[in-house]
Parts: sequence; C-alpha cells; structure tokens
Amino acid sequence: MELDHIELELMQSNLVIEPLGKGADRAGNGPRRDGDAKGDDDRGHIHVFSPSTSQPPDLMVRRMPAMRSPLRTLILGFVCLVLLAVASASSAQDGNVPAGSPLGGEVQIETDLFGVGSVVRPADFAAIRLRLTDRGDRVRDTLVRLHMPDPDGDEVLVERTITLNPGRPQLLWLYAHIPPTFDRQSLLTVTVHETAEGGGLQAGRQIAVGRIPPQRVVPMTESLIAIVGRRDGGLANYTVRDDSDAPSPTWHELINVIGGIEPDTMPDAWMGLAPFEALVWMEGDPTDLRADQAAALREWILRGGRLFIVLPSVGELWTNTANPLFDVLPAMKVTRREGVNLEAYRRLLSNRQTLPLPGNSVVHVFEAAPFAGEQDAMPILAGPDGAPIAMRRLIGLGDVTVVGLDLASPALTGRIDAQLIWHRLLGKRFEVLTRTEVLDTLGRARTSFPRLSGDPLDQGISNMINKTGSAGVGVLLGLIVFATYFLLAGPIGFGLLNKWGWRRHAWLAFIGVAAAFTIVAWGGASVVKPRKIDITHLTFLDGVYGQNIVRARSWFSVLLPTYGAQTVSIGDDEAPALGARDSRNALWPWQDPASSSRTPFPDRREYIIDARRPDSIRVPTRSTVKEFESWWIGPPPWRLPRPVDGEIRVDANSALSGALAHELPEAMENVQVVLNLGQQPLSAEVRGSPLPARIFAWAPFGSEAWPSGAALDLAELDLRDAAVGQEFFESIQVAAARIFASQGDIAPTNLPRAIQAITWHGALEPPDWRGTNILEAALRRRITHTLDLSRWLTQPCLIVVGELPNSQIPSPIFVEGETPPSNGRTIIRWVYPLAPNPPRPASDGAS
Repeated sequence: MELDHIELELMQSNLVIEPLGKGADRAGNGPRRDGDAKGDDDRGHIHVFSPSTSQPPDLMVRRMPAMRSPLRTLILGFVCLVLLAVASASSAQDGNVPAGSPLGGEVQIETDLFGVGSVVRPADFAAIRLRLTDRGDRVRDTLVRLHMPDPDGDEVLVERTITLNPGRPQLLWLYAHIPPTFDRQSLLTVTVHETAEGGGLQAGRQIAVGRIPPQRVVPMTESLIAIVGRRDGGLANYTVRDDSDAPSPTWHELINVIGGIEPDTMPDAWMGLAPFEALVWMEGDPTDLRADQAAALREWILRGGRLFIVLPSVGELWTNTANPLFDVLPAMKVTRREGVNLEAYRRLLSNRQTLPLPGNSVVHVFEAAPFAGEQDAMPILAGPDGAPIAMRRLIGLGDVTVVGLDLASPALTGRIDAQLIWHRLLGKRFEVLTRTEVLDTLGRARTSFPRLSGDPLDQGISNMINKTGSAGVGVLLGLIVFATYFLLAGPIGFGLLNKWGWRRHAWLAFIGVAAAFTIVAWGGASVVKPRKIDITHLTFLDGVYGQNIVRARSWFSVLLPTYGAQTVSIGDDEAPALGARDSRNALWPWQDPASSSRTPFPDRREYIIDARRPDSIRVPTRSTVKEFESWWIGPPPWRLPRPVDGEIRVDANSALSGALAHELPEAMENVQVVLNLGQQPLSAEVRGSPLPARIFAWAPFGSEAWPSGAALDLAELDLRDAAVGQEFFESIQVAAARIFASQGDIAPTNLPRAIQAITWHGALEPPDWRGTNILEAALRRRITHTLDLSRWLTQPCLIVVGELPNSQIPSPIFVEGETPPSNGRTIIRWVYPLAPNPPRPASDGAS
C-alpha cells in the first residue's frame, strides 16, 4: 500500500506511524501553501520532499517535546543498559540456556543426585550425578556440559564424555565448584552435544538441553559429616536446630550430619567428597564399591579426608581381601568377642546412669600386626582390659579409623552420647545437648535459640591476594595527570594567556595542552601497565612426618597481561607414584564469598574445564588479574621441620627430648610448638565442654623468627613455662574475637590471629551461650572447614605451626607451561606423631 504522507512520532517509549491523505496537512484540510501560517504543531517538524516531484512532503518527522532534552535520551539509554546488565547477571547466575535452545531434545536429562547425600554447600565442590536417556536409535559418543557462572561474567563449561545407548538410562558424574551466591532457587544448565566428526573432545551438534535445581543447600558457615548407612550411631545429636531452623548455640558453627548414603552412590572422583571433614561408614557392604569409587575415596583420604569404619556385629566384610578398601585399613589382627556387657564401656557411651546398656553384645578388639609400621596401626581408644577398640592408620594427610563397638546396633539406639565417644574420635569440643535441654537451660520459657553474631575467620583471604596496590599506583598517576591537565587547560592556562595578552590564542593553547597531555597519559599508561605474569598467594602447607607427601591449599591471584586466552595449570605427574591412583590436582576460578557480585566484562566468553581433571584451564584474559583456588598434593617442595638426630621422645615425666630443624627458603615467623600428651582420662560424668586432650604450647622464639638451618632444642621447652591447653585455646579464641570487635574485618596485620583460630577451630573455647549477651560472637568459617588441626587432639603428637611471610607459592603453578614469579604468605603446619597412649575405662568403673 502506497502512502504519500507518513508522520513518525518518536515518543518516550513508542514509535507511532500515522498515514495521512494525499496532499493533506495534519488536520486533513488539503495541501499547505508556502504562505500558510505555521501553528504550534508545526514546530519541530522536518519536511522531506520527494526528489521526483514538487508535491508536499512525502515524509513528515515530528520531534516530540519530551525528547528535546539530550539528557533525557542519555538517561533512558543508561537505564536500558542497566536493565540489560541485571538481566545478563541473573541469567549467568542460574546458568544460561544457549540462544535458540528450547528445553528438552533428543536426550532426556534428569538429576539423580545434586551433591553426595543430595547436599551441596556454596563456595565448595559439588558432585552432580545425571541420569541421561537417549531417545535416538543408535549408539553415539556425546559430550555433556554443565554451564557455570564465572566470577568475571564469563561462562565455565564443565564437560565430560559418555557413550549413550538408545533407550537405556545411564548415570554420569560431573564435578564443579559451586559459586558462593548459589542458593535453593538457583538453576544450572546442562547441554548434551554429539562429538565432532573429527573425533576428540570437540563439541558438535547440540542434541539436548535441560536445567537442574539443587536438592538441598546448606549455608557456607556450616560443617559437613557424611554417614554411609541409615543409622547414625548418635552422630545425629551434632545437628540440633530449633523450630525456626536456627542452629544450636553450643558451638561456633552447626555440624550437618548427612546420613542415608548408599555405597553405590559414592562419587568417582575425590572432589565429590571434598566438602566433608569426615565420612563415617555405619552400614553397607564395601564390596558394592566400584574400582573408580574406591580410588576416589582413597585419594580423598590421602588429601586429608577421615574415614571411620564401624564394624558390624554380624556380616563383617571389611577384613575380607575382596574389599576394595582393604589396603587402607590399619595393619592389625581383629578378634571378635561375644556376650560382652557394654556397662564396662559406659564412660565411652553414655552419661545417663539410669539408662541401661546392652549386656550381651559383640565387640571387636584389635592388635597391631607384626609387620605393621609405626603409623600403620595406632590405638586411639581401648577397652577395660587395655585391648584397643579403635585403631587408626595414617595415610598421607588423612587417616582411617576402625571402631570395634557396633555403634549402629539397634540395641544402642538413643543410648549413645556423641560427646563421649565421637568427640574423642573426631577431636571436637562442645556440649552436645538436645533442643529441649538447650531451651531448659536458658529458662525464661524460651522457645527459640539465641542468635550468635560473628564474622567468618577466613574473610581476610581476599585482602592477602588482591593487587590493589599495583592498581593504586596507576590510579594515583592518572589523578595527578588529570588534575594537572585541568589546571593548565583551565584557570592557570587562561590566567597566563590573559596576563600575556594572548587571549585570542586560547583555543590554540587549549588544543596544544590537550595534545601534550594525551601523549603524556598514553605514554604513562604504557609505562605503568604491568607486562610480566606474577602471582600473589596465601597457602596452607601441611605435612605429617613419616608420610612422603604434603598438601598445599592455596588462594592466589595471577596477573595475565595479555588479551586473548592463556592456560593456567597446577601439578605434575609425580602424584600417582606417591600412592594415589590417577591422582588429580584441582584448580578453579575463585570468587570471594564476601563480595556477592562483581562487575562483569562486556565481552562475555566461554571456556572449558574437564570435570574429572580440573588441573589445567585455558581462561579468557584481558590484561587484568584472575583469582584462583587450588588443591595440590605432591612431594615436599621444601624441607619442612624434621628431627635433627634420631627421634623425638617424651619421657615418663612428660619431658621432651630431641631437636628440630628446617630448611625452608626463609626464616619462619610466629612459631608455635604444641605438644599433645594424649587424651584426657575418661570421666564418670562429663559436664560443659572440657578439652579432650592434655595440651602444652610454647612460642620458643617469642617475637623473633626461626632461621633456616637453626636447631630447636626441645629439651629446653619446660612444661612449667608452657601455656596449658585450656589457657592456650582460650587466648586464641579471645584474640580472634577482638579482630571483629575492633575492625569488623581482617587486615593483614591481624591475619596471624585469624590463622591460629582456623588452625585450631575445633579446640576453641565455645561461645558463652548461657550468658545474658545473646549476641555472643561465634567464630565461623566459610571456605576453610577442612583445614582444622584439632583432629590431632585425639592422639599424642607434636605440632609445629609457623609462617613464611614472603615466599613463593609451594605448589607448582604454570602459565603457558612456564613457572611465573610468585610471592605471598605460606602457613607451615607440621605434625610429628608420638607413641599411642589410648584412654580406657577401668573394670572397676574408674578411668
């Protein structure tokens, strides 16, 4: 349809097109003559004449008064950009569905497990098991991708291959580090692709897409313990909440006990178990584990995981050589005793004297095998006759403990006091009370728990690795240059021109100053711009004497001064030879939990992480800083503290003998030596939250550093000069609480106090929840849950803790295959296990 006249009205949000009759004006009264008066409606009109005719305008464009202000146009554009950015960020949080990809497709995508035990914790690894059913008619190789948000606004594609068979459901594990902003309403996108025709891991045609929700999300500030089996052996008493879901105030953070895990639902990579500080195997046949699941569990232990095995009264299969975990058990002989009266073990089981214990039970006792090494069979708890009923084997940074009391027995249901036996196995210190007991103790007809305030101890990590100092130099120089330019191009320059009578040359002077400062700014930026890759880090380096590996947990920022992409990787090929089969170190982009959001880069890009081997990542680079978190095990990069001559011994008077020395790259500061003489004797009744071990601590160098190569004579450490356990841990708790009371944040100068509290978190003085101040500070953690050394309160040992304030990163980090320069703080934590000294209940009821 031909229209001779069209009026376009640009309004604030609409484009209106109105056809007019041929030759008509806006009122339809016929063509306007040149002499006609122009009314108010004509202001702002633009008349466009056809080049082929002298007729009245073919197109009339009217600028509405509301749009006459350029400022309003800019504001509207800015608002639109903000809304688009918010929508983009929200999409990134939930995992973006690729454009043009409706949900569904040729493969049905279902969530079988979102986390081991169907539980995930933000800012930690999560194992996600998918059930994939191919609706096609042929066998095909596929690539499955999990779309994850990146802290910089990019998109991480966590991928793994699988061969799908038509009509047959198949399970696939994916592993990803969940962002700290993840919650119950978050969704992640999964896509399935055919592999490219050329083979390899290249994605071809997309054949399915789905969005998966989490099943349960626990707060970052809560710990996790996993239980295989449906019975909890009294551990469920660790997880106490009131009717409003508030955690029990008897401890700094709630311990979530996740039960009901079946052996065949165990992950096939160690990352799936990384959030758990311990795994307790109550029920289930270990032979149900596949080889890859057993290997994953074995590597998790090697990296610091703790496996507790409760031997059942009947159907015990753990000592069968067909057990895929037989090689990690303590080297011991197992003897089965029947008809045992558990009253003799009351001080390990129950505080309630009126509650009878079974009188005809099965107890397994242990004896170290003749071929066992010193760390292959270490008694932790003993029975009335001194026979061990809990035996431990140290493996790398972790351990395996076998318990001879059948704590999963139905006869013991409701009779086990977790504070008596589990505190002594796990190294905990807090009152285990039921909801009713807490409320009754508080009195005043309370129906809810008091809320404990407090900031996370590990929130200062970002301050230790950021590079704001380097950026600050550039910003300062930029401000100086701009201020100088403003003065010379403005008042000072105009004043000089006016003084010299050259005001007519003002524009020429302005152009000259602008050109000069453009050159200065460009040259200054080129000079200040970083050109070398370098790393700033904070690392916890842990070692156990007698084990041939160390563990490094690092947070680091790396300056990548290029545009494009660069490969950042960690580790080497030596780890499998150290006892871990197909060991996998891990690397992941890190987002500080304290900063919930970050301004994304406008050029959003994708990059790939291998789900089973996240040790090498090719990340987008924009001549800026990228932050990572890494998990590494391997041979010691440095010579940690070690005995100088012979062994370290403790005599009958609890006096130490021997000497220690280290050959670290620099002197060690803030050195503490902690001696654990063993667990406290068993008491007839436990009240409050007593320390479970006999602890003595020294600062042998005071405010001085321990030089590399210098010997520390342990005989000079007098017990009379030591800080006794209760005093030692209470001082750490008070010092850590003062950090937040004074500043509300952890400055680098306060980091040593926070590090001490992280290191000994399980042994700290519990909150004073009985006091009138219901805002008593709680010392919580968000990303350092598995770095607690209070686990060593369960057996005799000597522990050395110190810091290297200016050291290179101990784990092997590479950028494009090269080792970049690095600097940062390394926390050294070294453990020397001593001869076992397990507590036991005496046959007469005494300890």
